[in-house]
Amino acid sequence: MNYIDIGNNTKIITNNDSDEIAYTDNDLKINVKGKNNIIYIEQPNKFHDCTINFYGDNNVIFIGKQSKHDYNFNIEIRNNQYVYLGGETYFNGKLNMILSEHQGIIIGKDCLFSYGCTIRTADPHLIYDIKSKKRTNYSKSVIIGDHVWVGQGCLILKDTKIGSGSIVAGGTVGKLVCNSNSIIGGNPGKEFKKGVVWDGKSVHAWKENNTEKNGTVKIEMLERNTYKTNYTFQDLNKIDNDLKKYLKQTNEDCYGLIEAMKEFHEKSDKNRLAVCNEIKERNNKIKGLGLLLKRIICKK
Repeated sequence: MNYIDIGNNTKIITNNDSDEIAYTDNDLKINVKGKNNIIYIEQPNKFHDCTINFYGDNNVIFIGKQSKHDYNFNIEIRNNQYVYLGGETYFNGKLNMILSEHQGIIIGKDCLFSYGCTIRTADPHLIYDIKSKKRTNYSKSVIIGDHVWVGQGCLILKDTKIGSGSIVAGGTVGKLVCNSNSIIGGNPGKEFKKGVVWDGKSVHAWKENNTEKNGTVKIEMLERNTYKTNYTFQDLNKIDNDLKKYLKQTNEDCYGLIEAMKEFHEKSDKNRLAVCNEIKERNNKIKGLGLLLKRIICKK
């Protein structure tokens, strides 16, 4: 793999076969205060006012290609953590990602982030239950699916899981748990609408004829952005746990995690980050009904 070492065994790797890795310090500023970190940049790519701050060791950042839009983000990453950015995502302002306590952030492909959005994997200070004396606020990873629209001013907190094709309403705050093709909003965020798709067209400059022409969704767009899956939120947890295993098992350069991320990135399954928890709930109800009938029959 082609790479450059930017200090303290922190490497930038690319899928490009040429000897050059396309980025400038003005577009992507990288501050290294740790060691053994890797940034994988899929080409082609475009950056604008991006910053990565490595405050620790053994971290991996995977940056998928951007052929149309610029990345615009700030990442703070510390020890044994990962970030996966699927790419081809539109940023209307800078996205802040703050990682803590050996967790990760997954953002799928073809997403849209409005102004003033922040993602955090920790609170980050400790909270204990007085009676049990046990800690109650362990940090958790954040998973955002493919083709997710995040509205202005959202604060996305630890243990968030948003299925592909969904919308996070502006100003939403909290641990967000949202099925695919649904809308979540509020403080704390709650899912309140199912069965929706969204289109990235902007209506700001529209005239009456534009409004009239777009009153009904096109079938092609509807089919492309509708996600049907048997996956549940537990399946999203498994993706996160599988990636985190590599940070513990591979050598200090974490190349195993890069390969696992590349495999996940190239996965042809449209529903790789889609989720419908209703399926599990329905199956549990059916299982529960079966057990109840079994007890009734046994009593007879």
